[in-house]
Amino acid sequence: MKYLILYNVDCYTIIDAVSFKDCIIQVANFFGDNTELFGKALNGCTTNSDMVKMLNYFSSCEVNAVYEISKRVF
Repeated sequence: MKYLILYNVDCYTIIDAVSFKDCIIQVANFFGDNTELFGKALNGCTTNSDMVKMLNYFSSCEVNAVYEISKRVF
């Protein structure tokens, strides 16, 4: 699946991931903030909202929204 990540109010990236958790890990890699401690904290998260909050806590960037891109319209 593809995910559109909006961060720092006016920036975005598109991530291709197999799950939402994988998407969050790839976003942390993209930001350069994927650490062992972040990985351990992420394992304790059970909801998508918790995963984004955890990423925002550990990251130098702030994720504002995540959209799943499901189909091409044009």
